[in-house]
Amino acid sequence: LRFAMRFYIVAYLCMYALFDGSTVESRTFSIFEARARAWTSCAAAHSGQTRAKGVFLAYLCQLPSRAIAHIHVFKAAGSLSNRLLAAACLQGTFSVIHNRTQFLRIWAEETRPKLIFSNQREPVERFYSALAEVARRGQFPPNVYKHADKTRDALTTVQWMLQHQQVAGLPHFNAHFVPAVEFMTQDNDPSGIPWPIDYIVDPHQPGELELLWRLLINGTDLPYPRVDGRHSNDPEYQLCQDGRPSCTHASSYTRSLMHYIVMQAQDSTAWMNTTLRHMYREDEECYRAATAQSAQQTASKPSAVTLPT
Repeated sequence: LRFAMRFYIVAYLCMYALFDGSTVESRTFSIFEARARAWTSCAAAHSGQTRAKGVFLAYLCQLPSRAIAHIHVFKAAGSLSNRLLAAACLQGTFSVIHNRTQFLRIWAEETRPKLIFSNQREPVERFYSALAEVARRGQFPPNVYKHADKTRDALTTVQWMLQHQQVAGLPHFNAHFVPAVEFMTQDNDPSGIPWPIDYIVDPHQPGELELLWRLLINGTDLPYPRVDGRHSNDPEYQLCQDGRPSCTHASSYTRSLMHYIVMQAQDSTAWMNTTLRHMYREDEECYRAATAQSAQQTASKPSAVTLPT
């Protein structure tokens, strides 16, 4: 009888752990879902706004059992997420799609279970990341390099750009500055509607990339890969690093510029951050809404899931 009681208790605890773990994981993924609902609703509210020149990039993994698409938002750790998706797609077909119409056709014809995910990032931090990206590629207008060559200071250079409205036209000039909300819509005209995004990941939050990996592998035992989201091996980076004339608007100052325009929100002035939040006010609204939704989800359904290392 004592043995039977022990067996019953152990069996009950095992069943409870399995059930509870599944529930906790579901609750954790629901944070991604809450963000997606917030972004989709916010993007729909701003769908009548004038859009910058269309920009689109999607990564598609077609596995035997399902299809996963990643809508790439520039400067939101999208490259790192894409490399995770590629690593999870070893048993499937991995492709890069630059055309909205082509992606819509493929996605409409897909008969397997499917999901779309994307990334978010705090708007001011995303701007400064874009700033460093464009700097190292040597793609700023010549007058920016001219001014920076005099000051040799990132803070005063960026402040000058903001004061003289140099940044206002950058979303139309360089895709890295396009507001995140525009990546979330299916078209670049006023009739654009939001993508049916299922999950929004914030890779800059601790543990979320590992959690994304669990979502991508869908219960399989693939180990978490060693991936790097940096662009240090990109051809554009190497060319600008060497100061070659292949970079647009490159000058002898390009190499120095890309080294010291690596800023974060806490490194800049309150006026600069306020100005940037006004410039990216749609992103700011959507990001705040999504963050509030995920925080509410976390508070109401706490997670204790063990992430892979």
